[in-house]
Amino acid sequence: MMFALNSAGYPRGILVLFVIGLTGVSHAEPATDAKVRYAIPPGQEKVVRQMLTVPVELMKAKDCGAKNIKIERTQIVHAFRCAQSGPKPHVWPVSLRHPTAALPSKGQLVRRTVQFTLVFHPEMDLKLTQVIEEQVRRYEADFEWRELQ
Repeated sequence: MMFALNSAGYPRGILVLFVIGLTGVSHAEPATDAKVRYAIPPGQEKVVRQMLTVPVELMKAKDCGAKNIKIERTQIVHAFRCAQSGPKPHVWPVSLRHPTAALPSKGQLVRRTVQFTLVFHPEMDLKLTQVIEEQVRRYEADFEWRELQ
């Protein structure tokens, strides 16, 4: 059996085997893939509703109403319609994304929980954003993401 020799006169590969023997590492750790994405599997409707339900008293006090919750493939989108002084009510969008998802554009209010990045319109009522964040934290343990391959 013949081996190619390195510059030190040892068969190539011997140094690699020596390092493996010292470290116990036989392969390189895979780099984290920034493109790994997560999807929302079916059956999450109940927990999503719990996370985004704001107490009626607060909604009345802020003169707000909730629009439909939209569960998309990789995020949850919800909007609150709040009366303002003027002819048209304001619609404040809220989105819940996986914490590894790209951050939104500048100027949006971002909060993080264990399972979500919450993205609020920057002019949304602060009390309303706090209550939504509390609700998400309360129920997020029951939520499940599915990793896409």
